[in-house]
Amino acid sequence: ISLDINKITAYAIVIIAIAFALISVILVVRSFMRVSEIEVTGYSSYSSEDIISASGIKMGDKLYSVDKAEVVKNIMRECSYVSSVNVKFRFPNTVSIDLECYTAVWYVEIEGDFYSLDADLRVLEETVNEKKYINGKEIQQNSCDLCASLCERSCPHRSPCRCVCSCRHLCEVSENEG
Repeated sequence: ISLDINKITAYAIVIIAIAFALISVILVVRSFMRVSEIEVTGYSSYSSEDIISASGIKMGDKLYSVDKAEVVKNIMRECSYVSSVNVKFRFPNTVSIDLECYTAVWYVEIEGDFYSLDADLRVLEETVNEKKYINGKEIQQNSCDLCASLCERSCPHRSPCRCVCSCRHLCEVSENEG
């Protein structure tokens, strides 16, 4: 009977030691799994800082507590040009955010309000002042003669027309030019 008690005691000590080691490893790994790097990839008119701010992720957040769906929702709500977001975690402490964005290809003025639209006429941005913006950047009217001539040839509207060519410069075609 004394031999069995010694075996039971030895097994208990081994099980307790394994449990302690496992708990220690989990606690150590969890303490290191804090966000220390956020990568933003993909073409975007937004800066990495804008995307990170919109995501709601902060340096030092626990990686396992970051909700991917919430990050996607936050970015899509704050950044109107973003068409899709993919969030990935890389062990031990990196969050990777990959973006795809709409491109503004039309610029219109409706009753004094200015709108940038994508190819499917989705409103991307509205500006109610005199400054004109495309993809978040101020543009100058007729900034490119090449664009103006391309616009005159390829614009689906009848003049007068205000549209944005593929290089994102505003082109105005007056009735005299069209």
